[in-house]
Amino acid sequence: MWTRKELKCEARKKNIRNYWNCITVCLVMAVLVGKYPINIETLQIFHNAADRIHIESVQEVEKLLEKEHERWIKADVKKRMTAAYIGTLLISVISSAGSFICMALRMFHNMGSSGTSVEVMILSILAGCTFMTVFVVNVLMIGEARFFLENRRYQNTHLFRIFFLFRYGILKNPIWVMFRYTIYILLWSLTIVGGMVKSYEYSMVPFLLAENPKIDGKAAFALSRQMMKGQKWNCFLLDLSFIGWGLMGIFTIGISALFWSFGYRMAVRAELYAVLRKNAIEEEMEYYELCNDPYLIE
Repeated sequence: MWTRKELKCEARKKNIRNYWNCITVCLVMAVLVGKYPINIETLQIFHNAADRIHIESVQEVEKLLEKEHERWIKADVKKRMTAAYIGTLLISVISSAGSFICMALRMFHNMGSSGTSVEVMILSILAGCTFMTVFVVNVLMIGEARFFLENRRYQNTHLFRIFFLFRYGILKNPIWVMFRYTIYILLWSLTIVGGMVKSYEYSMVPFLLAENPKIDGKAAFALSRQMMKGQKWNCFLLDLSFIGWGLMGIFTIGISALFWSFGYRMAVRAELYAVLRKNAIEEEMEYYELCNDPYLIE
């Protein structure tokens, strides 16, 4: 049986010895796929907005809101608000990539001002986000898992290990399995608590693919369910234990998150996978033989 203290202790040791590469991997994931809430795209948008607006008082904020309200009234407010709401909601469900959402919001503004129809706006943004999620975001999620798994065992693991699927050309199966993973989480998220439960139940899928990119969907989902059986509540408490780091990230404008807690949390997940993988092999769970990379986990 694992404990939060043990996992975190091991994760800290592994991160400290390869500190800068761990930070860089999280920065790459933030910039390329927006996995973390801090990315260059977001910072640039806020910077440009601040330069244009120059808000210095509450009165100026009120004037700005009044001005924006008048602009929306003149431009068929109901139609635009409905389009923005529906599109943003669907994008948020399909992709958690912050940088792409920022791009999508700019597209709403640009397309709306040029007279593009609501249908074209929504379909274009959904198509773009879906493509990026399936072929980039999901693949790099597996690569990130691979990096932190290798970082457990090897010192100075190279940050470019997050691109290992691209390097070795092993893309077809991981893309298909992660596409199913995304669809399952999406559909279960439409229920009251199903999204949270299933997100924990299938949380080992990216790590299983990181160890064995050729594992098929049936085996990956079945093995993840078995590994997480009786562990979901403990994993929820494990995630809950990072609330302090989340608050510190807010107070430090994301500095502590980027320079420690993002990588720390992924390292803890890698430690958890190693423990659950060991249990699966010892208990000879169905498909356990597909956890077959002896150079990844001792």
